[in-house]
Amino acid sequence: MKFSDSVLLFEQMSRLLPSDLLKGEDEIIGAVKLFLTMYPDIFAENLKILRTKKGINQVPFSKQLGVAQTTYSSWETGSHVPRLSKILLISELLGIDVGELFLMPDASSIQYSLPVFVKDDFIEIKLQNFFKDNIQHHQIRVVDNFSKKYQFVFKNTDDEMIEQGYGIPKNSNVYCTYDHCFNNGLLGCIQKVDGKVILMRIAGGPVLLREIKYDGTYIRIKAWKSEIEDKLCLFDENQPLPKGNEKSAMFLNAPLVASKIEIFGIAQKVVVDLS
Repeated sequence: MKFSDSVLLFEQMSRLLPSDLLKGEDEIIGAVKLFLTMYPDIFAENLKILRTKKGINQVPFSKQLGVAQTTYSSWETGSHVPRLSKILLISELLGIDVGELFLMPDASSIQYSLPVFVKDDFIEIKLQNFFKDNIQHHQIRVVDNFSKKYQFVFKNTDDEMIEQGYGIPKNSNVYCTYDHCFNNGLLGCIQKVDGKVILMRIAGGPVLLREIKYDGTYIRIKAWKSEIEDKLCLFDENQPLPKGNEKSAMFLNAPLVASKIEIFGIAQKVVVDLS
């Protein structure tokens, strides 16, 4: 039996990585390894429950698997994980689908692969020369002939868009699109990206991933990490500061205005970097 033979396993791994990256045995194995790294406790709990349901004790089961009882016990505590060959043998001896060992809770905190706030299909324009020629955007990698769906990939280098195990992990690849609306006026642009995660920077600073919210008056720039305070952005310097939120609307001792913001693209999909 191969890992790729299990439809249930494919379904579970598709919650971890986009399904279009899980087309063969090697890709499924890569996802399994990632799961065991990220969620050894879930695997351990599943293993213990499935063995107990079968009414099998640890000692005889470890002998069937050809390992010491202490080794097997460490698999059920989550302190160690078995080799892939042993996982297949476990499923065979228990008479179960191997995917049952990787069943994940329904909690959204488990989902690491997302389409990120996708609402529309965006018109493709060529950004290759801009990104290749501008050394300030060294984190952005252009993918030639990528597809009509995405124009470039951004390598996320911080953990500011992850909270309580959910979100966009550090060192993941964020697939992005760019839309011509960015050249059609500030208000139209902000309305287009409202509620989405965008690739942006403020006043020439580092390129960041942030969620944008627009309430009709102020632009809210939001990191998902709770200890990072939201920034409120004004449309212009003549706009009054929001009462009670004056501090969050300041940047470098001056009001944060929309003219200081550059938007490079909209995050569409996150792919965890297995390398």
